[in-house]
Amino acid sequence: MRIGCIVPVWNRENFIGSYLEMMQDFDVKCLVTLGSIPWSTYSDGESLEPDKSELIINKYFPDIEIIKGVYPNHRDSINIGLKKLENCDIIIITDCDMYITRKDWDEFIEWIKSNIDRYDVFSINFERMFIEYYYNHNYGTEAKKGGDVPIVALKPGIEIIRITKAHNDREIVWDVEGPKWHHMRFCKKNRLDRKCTIPIDIKDYLPAPDEISSRLIKWKKILEII
Repeated sequence: MRIGCIVPVWNRENFIGSYLEMMQDFDVKCLVTLGSIPWSTYSDGESLEPDKSELIINKYFPDIEIIKGVYPNHRDSINIGLKKLENCDIIIITDCDMYITRKDWDEFIEWIKSNIDRYDVFSINFERMFIEYYYNHNYGTEAKKGGDVPIVALKPGIEIIRITKAHNDREIVWDVEGPKWHHMRFCKKNRLDRKCTIPIDIKDYLPAPDEISSRLIKWKKILEII
């Protein structure tokens, strides 16, 4: 199965390297939609100056295509990329601060494969299958309850209306015990904080599985020297 991934980016130097490396390890073809300005919904606390995201992509992932533009919101940055990956069988649309172990990824892909003939949109019960991380030293908490389930993958030719709804109703929700997506939430102080930071101490990553935390630590060190 040919798997693609749209990676919407505005100033995500803290996570873009580790996320792209993870996806390449999973044999996923990534395409980055890089904003020239912040999304309108992310204006508070965001620097208006570009960070090192583009430098990291060009230096360490030169084969990954970047589509630069002004994207008013998350939806537009995803939809523009979807048109470029129409030769894939399935397209991942998670944020670049969401990580998963190889074991859980393999289960995720097997779930998609077993349902790809009957469904076009693949979502996830985030209340049960997300672990969230905030910069309040209370890492590894369950996701906040309530709200619509987010889409994590879809077939080519389908655009999204928002991250929880696509222009297609043939949707299935992954809802099982065990596998988890680890959502770093940009390491914000809490659910309301809009400023993106990173932990001061690498031990703050450690509630995540070693496979994930070691990758984050590696790229934190790379970021400090480039």
